[in-house]
Amino acid sequence: LAYSTYPWTYTSARTDDRVVVSFSSLPGGSIQNYNFRHTISHQVGHWAGLYHTFEGRCLGSVDYASDTHAEASPAYGCPSGLPLVYNYMDYSYESCVEEFTGGQAVAKTE
Repeated sequence: LAYSTYPWTYTSARTDDRVVVSFSSLPGGSIQNYNFRHTISHQVGHWAGLYHTFEGRCLGSVDYASDTHAEASPAYGCPSGLPLVYNYMDYSYESCVEEFTGGQAVAKTE
């Protein structure tokens, strides 16, 4: 789908500072459920310093955002009742995701 670098890698590898998105995961692309536009949002989140919501597997706020709930594993599809299914930094289908949290916005700026 895509990949990106974290901001702390910039000083050691400037030429590797990037967000790369597969053509197939762009709007109209062939990767079903991940070809709208949120793959880019997810990767730019990493580029800005955000981790997945499931980093640490329920060991606390390992993603450094105070308002994301601990998750044992990524969510796929659009499961109901899961608080992070709507978060760009999970793996839910793009039709489900719609937000970064306020804590993630703070983490991105630190």
